[in-house]
Amino acid sequence: MKNKYIIEINSIIERDSKDSTYKFALLRGIIDIIIEYPQLVITDKENNRLILPFGLLVFSWIFYYYPVFSSPYFIPQKNGENQIRNQLAIRKPFNDFIKLYEHRGGIESFYNDFKRNRIPDDVQKSLKKLVTKIATTIKTMPMKYLGYSYFGSYNQVAWHNNDAKNISPGFSFRGYESTDILGTFNIPLKYFPVFENLGRYILGNSSLLSKWTDFTMNLKTARSQDNKCFYELLLKSPNTERNVRYVKSILKNRIIYCVWSGKKLNDYALDHIIPFSIWPNNFLWNLLPSSKSINLNKSDFIPEKETLLKSKERILYYWDIYSSTNETLFSQEIKYSLAGFSYGADRFFDNCFDRLTERCLYFIKQGCRPWNYTIQNAGG
Repeated sequence: MKNKYIIEINSIIERDSKDSTYKFALLRGIIDIIIEYPQLVITDKENNRLILPFGLLVFSWIFYYYPVFSSPYFIPQKNGENQIRNQLAIRKPFNDFIKLYEHRGGIESFYNDFKRNRIPDDVQKSLKKLVTKIATTIKTMPMKYLGYSYFGSYNQVAWHNNDAKNISPGFSFRGYESTDILGTFNIPLKYFPVFENLGRYILGNSSLLSKWTDFTMNLKTARSQDNKCFYELLLKSPNTERNVRYVKSILKNRIIYCVWSGKKLNDYALDHIIPFSIWPNNFLWNLLPSSKSINLNKSDFIPEKETLLKSKERILYYWDIYSSTNETLFSQEIKYSLAGFSYGADRFFDNCFDRLTERCLYFIKQGCRPWNYTIQNAGG
């Protein structure tokens, strides 16, 4: 398994634009089929592709989205989606199908019917509409666009083989055996080891924190707390609020300049140079004033070397303020988390800046989205 392909997958997950949850569902479906149905996966070495059953992917989507759409609370799955407009394309036929199983036992009942090849006749019309809509949506949306941000072209991660058969009016979906009618799809063979060996970690099913949460929830004394609450506790950073408040107190009554644009600010946001979502830390060196519009535009992107160099003077300016206010705290945080202990007082900030540049380049190479400040793209 080559590291290059791991980086490609990570880049796709991090960089691809996401208007809805479709791309997540597609990747999850691919991984689930490879891991749970290996006997249905065909290796085509001659054409460097892996052939997977498309019908199984479509029905996997039904099982993924059923709990979401049947929730008593509306859960949006698309930017701007609400109960009235801008709804996900598959939501309407999904809701119609869910109503038919409301008094049959819900998703558990449907899953049992599917496994036993006995989906009833009176839901067939609604189910065929749903299956057709999901199949079309997968092929024209996530399957087409997944990986576009990385490769610059369509259908680079998954594509259908155009081998589906026509669904006649008399056809019935009974279960596993009837999904073959929807044909097959491909992924590049190079991604097979990544999904096979690391798929569960990509999904989070076997991540360290997930296993920690499961273990804790199985302890009798932890029964009163739900998984979500405990998982959020594991993700909580002990210095999150403390350092944010502390930085604001340090900068109080000082003239503030945006670290990226250099403009004088009356109001500002504290920007994480390296986004918190990528590296959860609120160390002083990573929290610098930015205009709110630029901070919003930068989002969870990583600043490129050019942008860092243009802002170096202001970065070091704020580092000097932090260090002058509390040298022990600043020095300890930046040495432990960024620079190491091999540098003396001479050119200390310059050496730390070099390490910051290297760290940002590392994250970009790992697939995180790069950001280069310009007046046009930053809104300030």
